[in-house]
Amino acid sequence: MLKAAFWDYPEYTDNSRLKDAIDKNRNTPAAGWFLTRLLEYGRAIDAMRFYTVAEIAENLASLKLSGPVLEKWRRLVQVYGQPKRTR
Repeated sequence: MLKAAFWDYPEYTDNSRLKDAIDKNRNTPAAGWFLTRLLEYGRAIDAMRFYTVAEIAENLASLKLSGPVLEKWRRLVQVYGQPKRTR
């Protein structure tokens, strides 16, 4: 639910508009703002719709996230960022 992350920016509660804004700003200072908002206030499933686990892992250290949220994402990266093991 994107409304939880972008309650004050209704234009970003639409998947396609948010994807366009994220893609347009990937290499700008605003990139961190979008990622922070999704990680801090959104659901994991929503954040992972727009960012890969590798992108999230790469940026975690530079984002200003609250302690519990940071730990949640560190754990998610640890679990889902590992290559699948084969027997």
